Amino acid sequence: MTDVPSTLVNCATCNGKGVAANGKTTCEACDGSGKVKVAEPATVCPRCSGTGKAPTGDIIMSSQRLCPVCGGIGWALIL
Repeated sequence: MTDVPSTLVNCATCNGKGVAANGKTTCEACDGSGKVKVAEPATVCPRCSGTGKAPTGDIIMSSQRLCPVCGGIGWALIL
């Protein structure tokens, strides 16, 4: 098995802070780390354009309205 080149990038949902928008709970998308590991080159999620939020009118949404494709992380090819 070949190692995939990877890099750490900021989580789109919490902007790399590791806490949810309310400032009190752990970010659901990155589990509080603020960073996520993605394959290089880092590519934004094509469904949410890197925002981590479910597009308006998306019928497949979680309770937190995270993008159903990237899980709120904002990046494609998450490792």
